[in-house]
Amino acid sequence: MVRKRNTRQLTVKSTEQLSTHMRRVTLAGDDLNGFPPDAAGGYVKLLFPGETPDQPALRTYTVSRQRYDPNELDIDFMLHVNPDGDVGGVAAAWAACEFKSMQKIRQFVRDEKAVPKSHRYISSYWKKGLKEEAHKIAKKEDAAN
Repeated sequence: MVRKRNTRQLTVKSTEQLSTHMRRVTLAGDDLNGFPPDAAGGYVKLLFPGETPDQPALRTYTVSRQRYDPNELDIDFMLHVNPDGDVGGVAAAWAACEFKSMQKIRQFVRDEKAVPKSHRYISSYWKKGLKEEAHKIAKKEDAAN
């Protein structure tokens, strides 16, 4: 049985430009009362206007930070900017995970989805069975290939 999640109405409280292509949006509202604790690193699904009012676009985002007083969530958005400066267009991919998983994700994003190198950041934080320094060496060797 699929459990229906509560829909919450939130307001954009503020935005902060973190880098050329990354913007943090702070969402706030009383509907965050009862929101699961420690949501940082978890995900939320956001509804955006779709092609028609009865078909909104649903997107999943990672919660960057959560605060209870006041009720706020920070979500970081990757901005997809075309050469002419318009937002939109080419997809981007970001992932950080275990080394072997990173290799599979990178291959899929590169070969199957044809996301250009300029629009992807896929990195490993660790490699199973290796200590930190050995992982750094493996990562460097992998990047050379």
